[in-house]
Amino acid sequence: MALIAADPSGSNEVDTMAPRERDVLKTLGNILLTLGVGVWGAYVVLRYGMGWEVTARECLPYHLAGVVPGTLLRRHRFFRGVLGRLFS
Repeated sequence: MALIAADPSGSNEVDTMAPRERDVLKTLGNILLTLGVGVWGAYVVLRYGMGWEVTARECLPYHLAGVVPGTLLRRHRFFRGVLGRLFS
């Protein structure tokens, strides 16, 4: 007798990625998000702690360079499903 586990998300699509690969992508996404948000900590230390003339405009590209790809990597299955539905 075989046990069949139901997918809690209700999705019937087959996941073609190995579990280890998913973990690596999610971990990389978490690292990028942490670094992207951490830019603002460095900004506060440099501007208010050390008195340097640093503007938010100088830190924003580094923030976005971490947060945007980090979010895409963490939610890659969601975005892949949305794009699949749009172009199918």
